[in-house]
Amino acid sequence: MEALIFLISIGCFIAAFFSFKSTRSLLKNGVTVTGRVSRVEREENRSTDENGYTSTNVSYYPYVEFTDQTGVKTEFKAGVGSSSKRKWKVDQAVEVVYDPTGKHKPKIRSGMQLWFGTFILAFLGVIFLLVALGVLSGSGS
Repeated sequence: MEALIFLISIGCFIAAFFSFKSTRSLLKNGVTVTGRVSRVEREENRSTDENGYTSTNVSYYPYVEFTDQTGVKTEFKAGVGSSSKRKWKVDQAVEVVYDPTGKHKPKIRSGMQLWFGTFILAFLGVIFLLVALGVLSGSGS
């Protein structure tokens, strides 16, 4: 079991590394333009625990429209939503970074939108690693 948890932590670290490389490449090679929030959509995620209790989490995702260097309009959904519907407003100006080659998806140029996935993967890697080391060190006593 310890080995499996350790392997999961390594997998999280590898995924975080590739997420970091992808975002860094987008920032290095991408083009930054001003876009605007074209709409905000509400999404619900419902889950039921083992006792039958259902909870609903609501997130609001901005859809951003921008025009690239060649004059082509593109709309995309932001990768990270917000629990507050006040965070995003229709026609709100936002900086967008996009890859003219299309290798990377466009993103809102903000810390949360760019690095959230990398942070979560690295954080999970640390948690799984600490659990694995705790289990390993506890089994030797």
